Formats: sequence, structure tokens, C-alpha cells
Amino acid sequence: MSQTKLIFTWESTYQVHEAISYRKDNFMQKYWNEWVHVFRQGDINMSELQSCVFGGWFFSQKSLVIIYWVPKDNNTENKLTASESEPLEKILEDNWDKIPEETILILVSYKPDKRTRSWKFFSTSTTIKEFPKKKGKDLTLFVLDKSTLLKWENIIHLIDSKQAEKIVSIVGNNLFNLHYECDKIVHYCIFHNLQKISNETIEWLLYRQDHDSFKVIDTIFSNPDAALEYIGQAQQNNQNEYEFLGMLYRWCKLILNLLELEKQWVSSSKEMAKILSLHPFAVSKHKSKLWEYRKIEDKVSSLFLWLLQLEYNLKTWQYPAEWFWVKVKSLIYGISQ
Repeated sequence: MSQTKLIFTWESTYQVHEAISYRKDNFMQKYWNEWVHVFRQGDINMSELQSCVFGGWFFSQKSLVIIYWVPKDNNTENKLTASESEPLEKILEDNWDKIPEETILILVSYKPDKRTRSWKFFSTSTTIKEFPKKKGKDLTLFVLDKSTLLKWENIIHLIDSKQAEKIVSIVGNNLFNLHYECDKIVHYCIFHNLQKISNETIEWLLYRQDHDSFKVIDTIFSNPDAALEYIGQAQQNNQNEYEFLGMLYRWCKLILNLLELEKQWVSSSKEMAKILSLHPFAVSKHKSKLWEYRKIEDKVSSLFLWLLQLEYNLKTWQYPAEWFWVKVKSLIYGISQ
């Protein structure tokens, strides 16, 4: 099978992104970055694509071409319509032998439809790189690997396997989330010059909510201008973006859960805390305001969904990280109107 014509597939989006980034970085170290061409939904110009894929003979340099959502991809994030994908697939199939050896072609299909003609063609004409989802012990090993420091050519493991298992149990099996939580731990240890981290500090980092964050929550709907000012202060203080996003996310989730329990006639703070696996103080603090939250339940629900989408877009690199604070401010201002 060709090592220059590849399909990167499976539903582990994080691992596919990592593999592609690795390929791009290695390629750009050897060749100029202008020979890297990426085509995804909303950014596919057929003449440009054909020139990049089939025009390698015209140049002396190698080129790396990455095309997303081909072969036909059933992933829910795929917005490439059949009228866009089918002509693209046909051009590639009909001219496959004309692709120069200098062109490295990577097709990215997270969830390919293996019943289609295009899959049958591409799967027999390329080398397939599969990235199955990590689970069980593999998740623990992933967290251990991401929670390391390289110091004087020595690898320092900041956490042990028990702590890694604990992080997985708290954060879940989403590799993007685990990556950023581990990144938070690593940067904390760098800042405080630590080579080991305690269980208490890990839980504090994963659940941290500071004073300014509470001010944002208290003013989101009552005084959006003040909320935007507090967000600006958090930005100036270099607060971790995902920590801040997680604070808003957890607040929305808590309020929606409390409102749902109330609808189910669960009125005891102690019982609510037990069902939600939370400290009774956190529940009683917000339970006293449920009559206020009830009036804005739709807005809280909308904010919750928008935050989830924002986080996904950031962690899958659909938005550059620099957009974070602008996007958060626009969300808060928009939902408060």
C-alpha cells in the first residue's frame, strides 16, 4: 500500500488531530509550510484542490494535502453535502493514478460509511491509519503521559497511577478534556516548581472557582455590563481560559439539575446534594435562589448549550485560542439581552 496516500479514520477525534499535527510539523521541518494545503467544509475550492493534488509534477517540492470528510463521513460534525463531496470523490477516483509521488495525500474521515462505493475504492487504494477510542487503562496511561515534565533530559512524572485514575473518574473519557486538565496540572507545577502534586491540589485545580468568577455568575443576567467588566479583569489577570469556561459550565449544569430535581418534588438540600454527589453547602447556597433561576431557566439552558459548543470549537481548533475571551463576552452579552 502507498505510504503517500493515507486515510486517517475512527471516531477518536483527538488522536486524529494529534496524528495530523505530528505529520504537518514533521513535513514543515523538512519543507516550506506553503506546501501544506488543508481543505475542509466551507473552504473547498475545486480548482485549487485539483491544482494542489495533481500539480505536484509542476513543482520540485513535495506537498502535503489534507482533505476532511472524504470518503463519505457520517460524523455529526460533517457539514459537507453530497453535492459537494460526490464530485470531489469522483475527481480523485478518476484521476487517482495521476497523483504525483511528490504529493502526500491524507483523507480524514472520522466515521466513514463503509457501504459506499467511495469507501471501497479509497480503502483499497490507500494505507488506512485507524485511531480507536481509548478506554480503561489506556485512559490512565494517557493522563500519566500528559502529566509529565522534561527537565534536563529527565522525564518527571508529576502524578502516580492512582491519581491518574482519579482524574479520569472525575473528567471522563473525552481526550480533549483530559488533555487540558493535565495541561493545567503541568503549568501549576511549573509555576510552583513542584515535581509531585497532592490529591488535594489536583481536586482544587479540577474544581477551582475563584472570587471573580462568582462575581460573573452573580451579574450575568442582572447586570451584564458588570459581568463583562469582571471577565475583562479575569483576562488581564491571565486566568486559565478553560478553568474559567469550566466554572461557567458547572454553574449552568448545577442550576439546571436543581431546577429539574425541584420539578420532581425533591426539596431537601441534603437529598439534592446526595443525588448530585455535591457538597451540601454548594447546593444550599443556590437552592435559596431557585425562585430567581426559575424565571431565567431558558436563558441558563441556552448559555449551557452555547458554552458546550464554544468549548468543542476551541478544543477541536475550529476557533483559535485567542478568540476565547471575545467569544465568552459575546455569549454573556447576547444571552442577557
